[in-house]
Amino acid sequence: MLCVEVALTSQLVLMFDLRGEPIFVCVCGSKMWNLKVMWDNETRQVGMYLLDQVCDECGAVATAPTEIDGCD
Repeated sequence: MLCVEVALTSQLVLMFDLRGEPIFVCVCGSKMWNLKVMWDNETRQVGMYLLDQVCDECGAVATAPTEIDGCD
């Protein structure tokens, strides 16, 4: 896990880089993520998404899970 310190004006912000193993819950406890998606025009469902997700609460970057993650 990589922790990056970013100075924004007079505030110090800590952002975690959690990429690698896909995760559902952030280290801060949040289950809400921001992802980049491409919509399928015919089905009106998510047609594709990038695997980099950003925590909505703390801004940590992590790897998004896919349908096969967790299968044995």
